[in-house]
Amino acid sequence: MYKCKWICVLIAAVVISCTLTIGTSDAGRTDVVIAEQSWPGAAITCAIMKHVVETKLDVPVTVKVMAHSLVWPGLDKGVIDVFPEVWLPNHKSGFDKYVKEKKSAEAVIAYGGAVQGWWIPTWVSEEYGIKEITDLNTNAKLFDLNHNGKGDIWIGAISWPSTPMWKVKMREYGMLEHWDAVTTEQWTFLALLKEKMRKKEPIIFFYWTPEWVFAKYDLSQVKEPPYNPEKWRFNEKDLENSYVACEFEPATVYTCVSTKLKDRLPKAYQFFKNWYIPIEEMNPLIADLEDVPGNPKQDVKEVAKRWVEKHPDIVNDWLKGLE
Repeated sequence: MYKCKWICVLIAAVVISCTLTIGTSDAGRTDVVIAEQSWPGAAITCAIMKHVVETKLDVPVTVKVMAHSLVWPGLDKGVIDVFPEVWLPNHKSGFDKYVKEKKSAEAVIAYGGAVQGWWIPTWVSEEYGIKEITDLNTNAKLFDLNHNGKGDIWIGAISWPSTPMWKVKMREYGMLEHWDAVTTEQWTFLALLKEKMRKKEPIIFFYWTPEWVFAKYDLSQVKEPPYNPEKWRFNEKDLENSYVACEFEPATVYTCVSTKLKDRLPKAYQFFKNWYIPIEEMNPLIADLEDVPGNPKQDVKEVAKRWVEKHPDIVNDWLKGLE
């Protein structure tokens, strides 16, 4: 009885401690905390941000790898300062809640015009005449990875906000009878992609620009019906009644900054408010982080440092108003 009582007291103390730790805004903190996501584009973005803030503003930066679902409440409380790559429409629910409604984070456009879709090697597109969504079902067995008679199509990691959208799309495009949706983690998929491209074997997958694969491989996008808001009625809480039957609207990628950073470290706050990076710079940057034929993997810190040294004009834009 007494043992159980002490265990309960201990558990309660731990819960209270964790709650207090999560709830604090760390108002006296002197560093900037950046939340890094799992994809390489986010890694190089974080590395560039860290390098410039530490070398130009003399402010220490801590980078934490976190799931997007944890970053939003972190921005709200001020324990996370920067969410470097927020993709819309993929991250719309968090963006609407914390940027538009609660206004505990502010957003700036990092780059626009990012394309999302299903991609196949160009040689597969040309040899088998696969150009549009309507060409997929009759060629599904070409992409059968596990030999069960159905095609396998990678639609992203299971935790990604975009993954349920692709599941709805597959249903509306009449693909479920012919295809299996693959939801492995990105690193697992990328290993498979490299192997398939090396062997020159068919593969189909969800991807987005900018990314290293477009700097290294000849890929073609499978055409979908043009984006139409009337064909895009998605509710993450009601997938059964959602309807998505067109291509993604070209994505805009935002950087979101906690408003609590403004008072604590105003120069760092202004730096992130000035942030942008040309989309055409991203493909080769990301490619330098990957181990692909003719391009050995490089250290992300060195890639960031080299890029910053070669682009003083952009860096000066970031530092405007910080004198």
